[in-house]
Amino acid sequence: MERGNQPIWLYRVLVVVALVIVWWLASLVAGRNLIPAPPAVFEAAVRLFGDGTIYEATASSLGIYVTGLLLAIAIGLPMGLIAGVYRWWGARSIHSSTR
Repeated sequence: MERGNQPIWLYRVLVVVALVIVWWLASLVAGRNLIPAPPAVFEAAVRLFGDGTIYEATASSLGIYVTGLLLAIAIGLPMGLIAGVYRWWGARSIHSSTR
């Protein structure tokens, strides 16, 4: 697929390069403690994937996320059902009292 005379992949690559440049400039302005530079992130990613730490951390984060999601479902679903039932009973009682 082409856009004008240039292939679309060229635009995609240019967008990624532009984002990395903006990221790098932001890391220079903000400091490496606030926004780490792309090479530091790449080195850390290689290290974390290499020794398997990233997999343990991801599993831990997903466990926390799933626990929160299940708690939200366990609390929110019954509350929604109760709210729906009480709304129905409330509407029914209003109509029966006006007759």
